[in-house]
Amino acid sequence: MGIFVICVLIIVERIFYEKIISSETSWISSLQSNWDLITMVNITTNNVNIDYATFNNNGYWTMLGGIDDFRYNFLLITHFFITIYVGIDAIIAIKSLYLSLIGYFLIACIGLLYQGPRPYWMD
Repeated sequence: MGIFVICVLIIVERIFYEKIISSETSWISSLQSNWDLITMVNITTNNVNIDYATFNNNGYWTMLGGIDDFRYNFLLITHFFITIYVGIDAIIAIKSLYLSLIGYFLIACIGLLYQGPRPYWMD
């Protein structure tokens, strides 16, 4: 069921790709402003005023941003499957591990089909 939902979401994303891309920057900017993640900084250099956005130090969002790193992501997923293996049932853990790996593989293949890099000789 999960893989089916992901495949449907990928197809919907491809259908509405232009609409999503055109409004994505405004959505991200409004979210960052509403959640107080950015502040505008004004610096004067050589009599030129420069405005740019900087991220606020927020421990919670910094921690969540670090989870995207492969090292932490791999550790969390490995810990999850080990906990299921030891705490619940070995067969359930192994089956769910195989299903998640197959899911990751299929998602990667679908991603390569849609937006994968082309070899240099194909351009």
